[in-house]
Amino acid sequence: MYAGHVIEYAEVHEIFSNPAHPYTIGLLKAVPRLGRNREVLPSIRGTVPDLI
Repeated sequence: MYAGHVIEYAEVHEIFSNPAHPYTIGLLKAVPRLGRNREVLPSIRGTVPDLI
């Protein structure tokens, strides 16, 4: 979900192996990985939606 809306719907394996939405890709890149140094998180292009 992003801004209160489902942005991507697929089988779990498909979401993890081939995410389509930039927000999903950003979320998956933000998951900490054991044995890796800290990395700078990439920003997601675009504008923040108005939630009001």
